[in-house]
Amino acid sequence: PVATIFKGDTLFLKGEKSDYITTEEFPIIETHFPKATVKTIANAGHWLHAENPKDFYNAVLKFLE
Repeated sequence: PVATIFKGDTLFLKGEKSDYITTEEFPIIETHFPKATVKTIANAGHWLHAENPKDFYNAVLKFLE
């Protein structure tokens, strides 16, 4: 099968205390999103925006700039 690829800038946010995105999955992310950035939000689990809203907000704003 052919991999679907998005060639634009992409931001993946993961919580420091979450295992939703593991380092083993980075090659898969890079296959489909070659310009991906994975940013870890400190002191957060699955609900990044609620558990560390300041760092979540800053990471999103920096990416959008």
